Amino acid sequence: MASGLGSSAYGAGSTASGEGSSASGASAYAGGNVATASGASSVALGVSATAQGGGSIALGNGAVAGLVGAGTTPTNDVAIGSGSGATAGSSMALGANADATATGGVALGANSIANRAAGTFVVPISGTGFTTLMGAVSVGSSGSQRQVINVAPGTQLTDAVNLSQLDSAVVSLNHAIAAQAAAAAPPVANPGTGSGSGSGSGSAPTFISGNPTTYSAPVASGSNATSAGSGSAASAANSTAVGTGA
Repeated sequence: MASGLGSSAYGAGSTASGEGSSASGASAYAGGNVATASGASSVALGVSATAQGGGSIALGNGAVAGLVGAGTTPTNDVAIGSGSGATAGSSMALGANADATATGGVALGANSIANRAAGTFVVPISGTGFTTLMGAVSVGSSGSQRQVINVAPGTQLTDAVNLSQLDSAVVSLNHAIAAQAAAAAPPVANPGTGSGSGSGSGSAPTFISGNPTTYSAPVASGSNATSAGSGSAASAANSTAVGTGA
């Protein structure tokens, strides 16, 4: 049925109801001046709205669903919003001037752009590869990003992770690193005991680090004696003992 001036409708159950509108394909519907619906069950609603391809839906003035003029027409594209475009097949654009140009891509919000196609990618840190079968979901564009808020913690491997989970992971990692560093640190020598005039251990010792299998405090008992090292002993006057067991 064609009810607008200069409108045309071709196909069982097709309807064109705006001036210069065109509906072609079974159950196609074009509502709005110069609206075009081409393809079975396609819907174009709005001034100059265009739905090209079976099952495609364009709602809004100037909205485009399906790649106009393409040799192979995508199907099942959905564009909702003035000036929105979903043109890659099974793609969706929701919001004024939102644009989805990757197959299966989703552009959410005014001026959002979804143009990253499916493919194989590599995680930079781990080097692990993964493959996606559909285009990416975008909530903004380069230089005009949005936050995604009120996201629950993820529970499965392919779920989104929120900031509370990341913060918890960082705290746990820091604790693990601190514990590992403490376990790997070499023991610091006990100042040991000393006696006699000028002996090398006492109330203000110099600590010397080492890594003996077992540790025994050094002993400097001679006058002006110095001992350093696990189990070392300097008992004679002016003597020096350096090294484990010296």
